[in-house]
Amino acid sequence: MSLELAARTDSQEIDRETPLEVLERLLHRGEMEVVTTSSGEVLYILQSLDE
Repeated sequence: MSLELAARTDSQEIDRETPLEVLERLLHRGEMEVVTTSSGEVLYILQSLDE
C-alpha cells in the first residue's frame, strides 16, 4: 500500500452514516472495496489490496 493511499484512507472516517455517494467515489477510484448485504446495506469497507 502506498503512503499516499494510507494517508487518504486513514484521514476519512467511514461508518454507517457515510453517504453512499462518498462510498461510491472511493470505490470508483479503486481505493476501497465495499462489502454489502443482499439488501444493499454496507457491512464494512476494506482497503483495496490489488496494488
